[in-house]
Amino acid sequence: MPQTVPLAQGPYRSDVAIDWTPVPPRPGWRGAVDRFFGPGQTGREVAVQAIGLLVIGGVLTLLLLRDLPAERFEWWRTLVLAIFAFDAIGGVLTNATGSAKRWYHRPGTRRERLLFVATHVAHLLLLGLVVLDLDWAWVAANVVILLVATLAIEFAPRSVQRPVAMGLTLLAVIGNQWLVPIPGVLAWIPVLLYLKLLVTHLVPEAPFADAPPPATDTDARVP
Repeated sequence: MPQTVPLAQGPYRSDVAIDWTPVPPRPGWRGAVDRFFGPGQTGREVAVQAIGLLVIGGVLTLLLLRDLPAERFEWWRTLVLAIFAFDAIGGVLTNATGSAKRWYHRPGTRRERLLFVATHVAHLLLLGLVVLDLDWAWVAANVVILLVATLAIEFAPRSVQRPVAMGLTLLAVIGNQWLVPIPGVLAWIPVLLYLKLLVTHLVPEAPFADAPPPATDTDARVP
């Protein structure tokens, strides 16, 4: 398990601390919540997620109210779309927190991460069935893109995992517009999906601690 200040960290910044130690989940039903969101969520993390979900969800709602063709989107289609949007926006924000990074990237969790991504094949099937009028070409293309990109990121060398994830996310979004385009008002669907899974879930970015260690007068480097 990496320490708060790894020896190989290089030039030391006194305003930055990295803490990979996950908080143990709470007992009972709260523990199930912890295992989903990442135990030890701080007040700041919760606030950012709540405010971000409200603001981004509100902007997206205004966009859809303006541009969605009402005659084509019955209440049940709209409900599925709203649930997906809520889950995707919340997932992008939650998976980017330090608490989630500590939990989902603790030792021995590769299988857990891969299974989490695999469950989103059901999301794609539901979107293709309900929202996109049986657009199975879109579903098939995105299932392949998602699974291939996931394996490429998960097994990439740690030193290039982040740029690999960013590059594959760009390809996935561009590929959707080129190979299997969907109505422009729904073009945010693959963007949120791939940000959530390829970038914020799979990449083990450093979880910064809220309280960095005090600076010392002796050195600017870790020995």
